[in-house]
Parts: sequence; C-alpha cells; structure tokens
Amino acid sequence: MSHQTTRREALTVLPVPGVLQTAGPSDTVAALARRYAVPAATILAANGLGEADALKPGQRVLVPGGHPLAVTAARGASW
Repeated sequence: MSHQTTRREALTVLPVPGVLQTAGPSDTVAALARRYAVPAATILAANGLGEADALKPGQRVLVPGGHPLAVTAARGASW
C-alpha cells in the first residue's frame, strides 16, 4: 500500500480588492506603492503601519487596489 503526501495551501480571502504581497529583503512601503500604483498612505492604513515602520522580509502586506503584476519569463528559459 503506498501513501501519498498532499500539500495543502490556505486560501486567503482579502477584505478589500487588491493583492497580498510578501515583502522581500529590500521592499519598503514606498517601493510597493510605486510598484502597484497606489498611495503609500493607503498601504500604511490597510496594514496598521506608521510612516516609521519598516517592512520585514516575509511580512505579508495588503495592497488595496493593487492588481497582480505580469510575470515575464527569463531570457533563454525554455518551457
């Protein structure tokens, strides 16, 4: 008898239209605001952050009104 391991991922339903971004090591609220074309104040308010708060790598950040970014294949990649 064989056993298979199934990986399950949780579904996150956002409270407002937008995207949930996982912060990278160099991400800032200002950088996310530019990337998603939304005001930094909107991101701060949605996440309960103050202007002096820094994002931590791996922190999940709600970007209200943001739209998923297009993904491009790396040069030379073959699928």
